[in-house]
Amino acid sequence: MEGFYQMDNPWKKGLNRAISDAAWNELILKLEYLAAKLRVRFV
Repeated sequence: MEGFYQMDNPWKKGLNRAISDAAWNELILKLEYLAAKLRVRFV
């Protein structure tokens, strides 16, 4: 069980990357929404 929780597991690296990508996508969606609401251009 010790090796299961090591930080260098490939599945954990992929999971962390997926979470990070999802967080960035959520931030961009919120910024686009606010820009549209305020009628400003989001680049």
